Amino acid sequence: MAVGAALGGAAIQALHAQAKPPVYMVAIKEVSDQERYAKEYVSSAQKSVKDYGGEYVAAGPRSQVVGNLPHGPVVTLRWESM
Repeated sequence: MAVGAALGGAAIQALHAQAKPPVYMVAIKEVSDQERYAKEYVSSAQKSVKDYGGEYVAAGPRSQVVGNLPHGPVVTLRWESM
C-alpha cells in the first residue's frame, strides 16, 4: 500500500510539473503619430508576436480608467507558456 501511495504521489507531481500556465501581456501605448504607428509599427509587432507563438486576445481603443495612464490603444496578448 505504501508503494502504491508513493507511486501515486509521484505521478501527481509529474503531471503537475508538466502543466504550463498561459502568459498574458496587456500593453497600453502612448501614440503621438497614429499614421506612422499604423504604417511602421503594427505589422512588424504582429509578425513578431505570431513568430513567437503569441496571439492577440483583444486590441482597440481603451476606456479612461482611474490614474495617469497613457492615452492610446490597448492590446492584450497570450502565449501558451513562458
